[in-house]
Amino acid sequence: MHPQRNWRLSTAVAIILLLSFVEPVSAAPYYAYDGTFINVPRLGWPVMIPENYTLPGDVSTYNYTLEGGHTYHAYLIGEYVNLTTHTTDYDVFLYRETQTGAKFMSSHTEAAGYPEQVSNDGSGRYLTPSVSGNYYFTVRNDLLESNGSEAAVLMVVERLELNTWYSRYLTEPSDEGEIRYDSGWVYEFTSSDTRLKIDVEVPETLDMYEARLYIVGNTKKKVGLTVNGAPNPWWRGLNGTTDGVYGGVNDDPQGFRHLNMSDSCETGGEDMLIDYKQPLKDELLYQLVLLPEYGNGTINVRVQTDFDLPKITLLDTVTEVNSGEEVPVRCRVEDRSPLTSVSLLYSTDSRNWSEAPYTSNDELYNGTIPGQGPGAVVIYKWVVVDSLGNEVYKSSQYKAMRSTSVVISLDKEKVLGGDYVLLSGKMSLPETKVQVYYKQDTATKFDVTTDEDGFFSHVFSPSKLGTWEVYAEYAGDKSYRSSASSHQSFVVERKPTSVTLNISAPVIGLGSSTNVTGAFSEARVGYEVRIDARCGGNQTTLLALTDNEGHFITLFTPEIQGEWTLQAIVDADGIYTEGARSSFEKLYVGGPTISKQIDTLKTTAMKPPYVYGLGAVLGGSIGGCLYLAKKKGLIFKKKEAEPAPDEKAEDEDFDFEL
Repeated sequence: MHPQRNWRLSTAVAIILLLSFVEPVSAAPYYAYDGTFINVPRLGWPVMIPENYTLPGDVSTYNYTLEGGHTYHAYLIGEYVNLTTHTTDYDVFLYRETQTGAKFMSSHTEAAGYPEQVSNDGSGRYLTPSVSGNYYFTVRNDLLESNGSEAAVLMVVERLELNTWYSRYLTEPSDEGEIRYDSGWVYEFTSSDTRLKIDVEVPETLDMYEARLYIVGNTKKKVGLTVNGAPNPWWRGLNGTTDGVYGGVNDDPQGFRHLNMSDSCETGGEDMLIDYKQPLKDELLYQLVLLPEYGNGTINVRVQTDFDLPKITLLDTVTEVNSGEEVPVRCRVEDRSPLTSVSLLYSTDSRNWSEAPYTSNDELYNGTIPGQGPGAVVIYKWVVVDSLGNEVYKSSQYKAMRSTSVVISLDKEKVLGGDYVLLSGKMSLPETKVQVYYKQDTATKFDVTTDEDGFFSHVFSPSKLGTWEVYAEYAGDKSYRSSASSHQSFVVERKPTSVTLNISAPVIGLGSSTNVTGAFSEARVGYEVRIDARCGGNQTTLLALTDNEGHFITLFTPEIQGEWTLQAIVDADGIYTEGARSSFEKLYVGGPTISKQIDTLKTTAMKPPYVYGLGAVLGGSIGGCLYLAKKKGLIFKKKEAEPAPDEKAEDEDFDFEL
């Protein structure tokens, strides 16, 4: 066997054998009935443990009557608390008395010289029993870890929360001086407020002797000490010793009191008030001592430091919600005083109020208001009451509305000038007015009404070219939300057109005329056709109008010879037609014809005195010509007859051959 493994096995066997001879120790130390057992008659008064009273190894048990649900500050402090020399080590064990004996609750065993604080709050500060009964605080001087038995103070005192009412039954002290559980009471509290208002309500059956307020700790000034965040008092001040404003706690009728921190009753049932303004402005530890004198009864006590009303802040408020849907509402409530009630109320008529459920998490409150019908105006309010009796509320309102929708479509995306566009739509409400907008630069509005199924339509003839934007809107009313459709668009363009040009006689003589005809593709009467005619640097313009079939005709008589170029032009007509230009057509104009020359000559020669000279000249010329022709053998003959001439060529009827 490996030597190292053999050593380990031997060691393990030795440990097992050693443990078999050791008496097992219980996980719950049981010292409740060891040593001295003392019944503490009342709470709130220090139990002095003198020096050398509980020697190392000794046990002293102190029995207190505690009430379930009440919070107590239980601690062991005193002369022995010294982290430098730490001679004495006191441990504290807590038990609860049951029918079968003391039940162990907890142990508190700090090292020597440390204070002990009995708690069950998870933070090591305060003790809140779950049930009422007798509780044993067992103090043991650790035999092994202690080397002394210095003086100590055991205190169990009820904690008081600020701005909260507490009730306490009190009875008069016995004539024999016997200390009773209810013949006086002490509350402890902590406050950094500069003003304390302590109210003590006294019943008619009780005459209070006095209420006294003492400052017993100020850790900032090193008066007392702090254990796990809980201020502990200057222990010497718990038994009447004073140091300036600190200490002096006692229940002696002739004992020390602060005049500005105490009040007394003159008669039975008279309430008491201490209104104290402390100048230190530090967090202070106080003890309030209540001393009855005659009779008995239940007093009510409150230490007020909160002089402000609760503050309610509404969160995530809305002004409009969907009808029929539950509405979440939230708020934050801030108050130094405990809240006694919070309510969420709502109404639709400001007269009849219903309560709505809510949940809370610290200062945040989340409620839910049931859904309401369209048009309902809901008023809701958070109502808060605190322990001081302050009642405040914060309200808001919203409107329940139903959403609507509008959709549209167009029958075409391109519209030719003069045509129309058809808009069709659907709205979620029947028989409801809807506004239709056609927009180009500015919007033109039309009102339409939906039918019983929510459908609607509209016909629009645009008056401008270009892109138009179209949409529909519902303005809404007191019950239904406004809505708008998506934006649609269409483009308005001129209608494409064309024009033709024809010249009846493309070749004419100067001074003759020709018919110019053509057709415009838009068959409508009254379109103006402009015919541009050019020859060299000369230009002339002819005008014609279309008939109901788009045809046109005009007569052109050129004034100079040469090649003419003609083109028909129709200008754009507003938004309707694009206009058009024909192809170029040619016209040739030659010299004047014989007949045209003769006509011209006739016109001139027939006027006196030319007519006489013309006759003589013609007679001589003709006679001479005939003679020469005959002599030379020339033959003058007329050209053979041609077919009936076209009107266009009437000036070219004759030709000559020699």
